[in-house]
Amino acid sequence: MGDPNIVAGLPVAQCATRPGSLPDVRARLSELRRTRPPTMTIALDDIDGADEAISVLAEIEAAKAWLDRLSVTAAGALLSWSEDRTRADLNHYGATATERAQTMTHARTSIIDEICLATGLARGDATARAETGVLARREPDRTTSALAALTTGQIGWWRARTIITGCTPLPADQANDVASAVLRPTRDGTTPSPRLIADRLAKELKKRIPGRVRRAEALGRRDTSVRLGDDDTATLGIGGSTERVTAAHDRLDRLARRLRHAGDPRTLAQLRADIGLDLLLHGHSPALCDTTDPAPRRTAPCTPPAPDHASHTTGDTTGDTTGAALRAAYPGGLPDAHATVIVPLSSLLGLTSEPGELVGWGYLPADLTRDLAVRAGSVWARLITDPRTGQALELSTPCYRPTAAMARFITARDHRCRAPGCTSPATTGDLDHVRPFADGGETSTTNLAAHCRRHHGHHTSGHWSPATAPGGMTTTADADTADGTTANAVTNANGPLTWSTQTGRRYTTEPHRYSDPDTGESPDATLDGRPPASGTDGSTPPPDPGPPPF
Repeated sequence: MGDPNIVAGLPVAQCATRPGSLPDVRARLSELRRTRPPTMTIALDDIDGADEAISVLAEIEAAKAWLDRLSVTAAGALLSWSEDRTRADLNHYGATATERAQTMTHARTSIIDEICLATGLARGDATARAETGVLARREPDRTTSALAALTTGQIGWWRARTIITGCTPLPADQANDVASAVLRPTRDGTTPSPRLIADRLAKELKKRIPGRVRRAEALGRRDTSVRLGDDDTATLGIGGSTERVTAAHDRLDRLARRLRHAGDPRTLAQLRADIGLDLLLHGHSPALCDTTDPAPRRTAPCTPPAPDHASHTTGDTTGDTTGAALRAAYPGGLPDAHATVIVPLSSLLGLTSEPGELVGWGYLPADLTRDLAVRAGSVWARLITDPRTGQALELSTPCYRPTAAMARFITARDHRCRAPGCTSPATTGDLDHVRPFADGGETSTTNLAAHCRRHHGHHTSGHWSPATAPGGMTTTADADTADGTTANAVTNANGPLTWSTQTGRRYTTEPHRYSDPDTGESPDATLDGRPPASGTDGSTPPPDPGPPPF
């Protein structure tokens, strides 16, 4: 491949310093892409001998690593460009320290989202590439070993990312020393495997970072996670201190064994899972209430099992403290757990096998959604769509906050955040004025769109700007004057929205199409309807957080 540090006759680090001014690099990459896979596949099929094949495979992986090195540099250059441009604007306007911090944060996140849109990278991967590229520019000594190994193809991007991220708490010189130690060849001369790299890195970090510091940092990142399976099941993960998590699992195991001892036919594994979900969803497990203790010690009605009173001074909130906080926040009892499932009427009636959608997560098979529909406790709401477009079918209020009826209609119409590439559920985001309220934008279903908090921030900070696109923009009749003055545009968020990003690119999004979310095909049904009239339900409007706190 020649010198991996040279692209188009220029050093890699110099090639990606000015976004939009790299015609030579783009030409070289375009030339590489013009060699179509079918042509190369035919050549690879003619490889004679396993040794030759493995050599070609190694070259392919090395080329991928080399391209990833370019990607890291280009992403870092783009992030630096955004930060420098924003910093100059803030200096010009004399922004306060708080304004500077908030605006810089949104400059970074908006450019990361642009990288995702242009490349298809996941947000975490795009962030890691951009931040690594910036780090390499500002502290080259910190990343020298890891990025050199990436450039030569010794390791891939994911291994380089693991090393660089893991060394973040260390000073620059120590970080590079650790990277060199982690990347040293094995005794048999082979490249360290991902598992060996992780083991070496953990060992080196433990030698340099006190355990209490690593523990505090890890506890600061504790969270829950959901992993969806391909078999219509899911796994819930809960992070926390070792003693609390193991104690929780031990409690589930003891409760499961109690039920097994009482004759429950489920396996211990199934009982642990069922009891854990029951306790989270209901505050108690019905199975425990229905079971007679082999040695009953009370005749009182069933109550949720009492917590184990162990001493938890772990850095994360103790169980007793969390319980007290929840009781104070919900004096009338904890709210019910709920999930929203959208089921096509044709599927509900058994006419088709269209899957239902578990909002925010994914799709469920038709038979399961039909079962959920008739299950006790299910609550249904009707959604009528336009038969031509498959979109949900103007409400307005003089106030800044939308009414409850408007909120329901907009979340149904948009279903997800209206920003390009975003799949965040509309129910978890904000109702954002497309034309700002302060600039005369009205609070109506035609000027409000569902935006997640992140993209609402891009809009409010001015890094991204949504506007109604052709087909979604109308003009007021009385504004079309004969003296040539500009007509006042009236936004119509019921149609397309065109977003202008920080780099000047444009992306157009449309309201959700319930008939076919992917292709936007019109439904066969002949439904008709209109959004609910303002104020007809008499309910109190939901709290509107307003613009994000910038």
